[in-house]
Amino acid sequence: MKKIITFALSAALSLTLLAGCGENDGGSSSVTVNSTTNSSAGSSDDSSTGTEQSDTSKTSTEVSEISDSSSSENASNLSGSCGDNAEYTVDADGTLTITGTGKVSKSFLVMDILRDVTITKVVISEGITEIGEQIFAAGNKIESVSLPQSLEAIGYQAFYECKMLKTVEIPDSVTKIEERAFALCDGLEEVKLPSGLKTLSQGVFQHCVSLKEVVVPEAVKKLMDDVFVDCTGLTSVTLPEALTKIGSRCFSSAKNITTLTIPASVTSVDNYAFSGWTEEQTIIFKGKTEDYEFYYKDWNSGCKAKIVFEP
Repeated sequence: MKKIITFALSAALSLTLLAGCGENDGGSSSVTVNSTTNSSAGSSDDSSTGTEQSDTSKTSTEVSEISDSSSSENASNLSGSCGDNAEYTVDADGTLTITGTGKVSKSFLVMDILRDVTITKVVISEGITEIGEQIFAAGNKIESVSLPQSLEAIGYQAFYECKMLKTVEIPDSVTKIEERAFALCDGLEEVKLPSGLKTLSQGVFQHCVSLKEVVVPEAVKKLMDDVFVDCTGLTSVTLPEALTKIGSRCFSSAKNITTLTIPASVTSVDNYAFSGWTEEQTIIFKGKTEDYEFYYKDWNSGCKAKIVFEP
């Protein structure tokens, strides 16, 4: 039964083909064209795909070249806003220039925004009155800073951990330097403080291990906690006659100060103010006798320095 059905189908198919071939050559031609068309279409698709791939590859290359060019251009010509009325630009030589008026308020300007650009020099133009908190924090490559006479305040951790910064001259117009403004500036060797400054805030020079000499301005009345803590390279500190307070751990571990003279105006020395001092060091208290009692009983805890009272 299966053989009969197969034969019938084969015969029917043969008749159909013969009928198609017998009509005209166009039928055969049509088959050929269709076959060619399909082949051409496949070839065309492949060619088209190849072209698209080629174009895509070319486009990617062009994009890469543009991106590289753009990155290079951006590295040498960055600019933007860093305050309500302040702007910054970065030159090809790594100089960051800030212009405008008022406060620079873009926190972590160097660490976040300019992290892929090496900044070695900072120039702040006249008109800027305040450097906000953490503006230049972790600017590890900054070697020099130029501050304007219009500047009035330096914010919290403004230059924190600027390890390559060696010298800072703060203009006399500055009356406020906030906590840890120059802390962990390992390379800082010299600083000139402004004459109008009244307080050295907490930890302002903490762990500035290369700092050698400091003259505290006459107007300063308070040295807060940790001002010179861990300043192991410090050899000389001159204190003003108007000083009244020395904070906790203020000179802790400042082991290379040979002699420190405390003016008679000082009435408060907080706990552990001189912890870590050795027998080779001397602290002289002016205008006081041995029985003078400071409010904080542990002011000399951890201190082995020679204590001298000069009434």
